[in-house]
Amino acid sequence: MYEQREQRPDGDHAFEIVLSLQRMKRETTALLEAFEDLPLDEKRVFANEILRRSLPFDSGALEDKEIDAGSAVLFRSLDEEDADASTG
Repeated sequence: MYEQREQRPDGDHAFEIVLSLQRMKRETTALLEAFEDLPLDEKRVFANEILRRSLPFDSGALEDKEIDAGSAVLFRSLDEEDADASTG
């Protein structure tokens, strides 16, 4: 079983995204595990090739909680940029 947990960037522990990959085939899980062992430059090349082969891909409409999480990341990044510009 391969499970990854991520916390929301704003530190809200109540909101947790759980990506459960239990339904993946063993081959897919093995690829992901092998990917983790690659050097950074090879990871980038591999990821680019996967994306190139996957497009066009329609994942469907975003849910409100996905939009909220993305907005929180964006606004936090913009706030950090503003703070860095003010102090630098």
